[in-house]
Amino acid sequence: MGEIAFTIGWIDFYWYGLITAFAVIVTAAVTVWHARLFRESVVPVIDLFIYGVPVSVIFARVSFVIMEWDSYRNVPAEIFHIWHGGMFFGGAVIGFSLVVFLYARISGLAFWRWADLLAPGLACGQAIGQWASLMTQEAFGFPTNLFWGIYVDFAYRPAGYEQFDFFQPVFLYESVWNAGLFLLLVICSYVRLKYNRPKYNGFLFLLYAFFYSAGHFYFESIRLDGIANGLVHSSQMISLATMAVTMVLGVGRVMEYSFGCRRR
Repeated sequence: MGEIAFTIGWIDFYWYGLITAFAVIVTAAVTVWHARLFRESVVPVIDLFIYGVPVSVIFARVSFVIMEWDSYRNVPAEIFHIWHGGMFFGGAVIGFSLVVFLYARISGLAFWRWADLLAPGLACGQAIGQWASLMTQEAFGFPTNLFWGIYVDFAYRPAGYEQFDFFQPVFLYESVWNAGLFLLLVICSYVRLKYNRPKYNGFLFLLYAFFYSAGHFYFESIRLDGIANGLVHSSQMISLATMAVTMVLGVGRVMEYSFGCRRR
């Protein structure tokens, strides 16, 4: 299967972009459902995605280029060819979170509450978005004889692995991890409603951010293109930092509720 899904006139439609767009649509749909579940207006959801999607794409691309600068240093024009792949989903989440924070400040909404409402949709969208890597032959691991191994074209095989045809589908593993995280967040939401615990704003988003980062840290370690002379990859450093920050924020939220100082 090639990178181009179909062509209309002189415009090529790439699988990477189509899958990513579908992931965004699903993220928005899940967020609308989640907002209605908690009896919130869907108007902020529409606004957040209008402003947040472009910012997320920019953050995802820029963060990837920074982490893989050696690959773009000599071909700077390739930076703008996002249809060839190369998006860091963690960067997209950071960009979207920034938009949510600014929107909440300007509109007077409860930031942590809306962060919670977005969490399941983000996890679901990332589970789908991982499949874009299949079309650009990214996010694969070591050679394997397992039946679910994916064929990698010779041109995409790392040096020293040219003789192998099938590799571990790391993108699939991370997709399943994110899908499981999505189900966990949905269950937590229903439990929260059942036991009337709407006051604990922020914990659902922090739970999502921690486990997404933990999964990404591991899956990055088993990618052939995620290993640099045995050192921790830059995206793994971001994951570790995110895990540390979410733990600190989680403790902070617990202390706020324990002492009665509750921020929205």
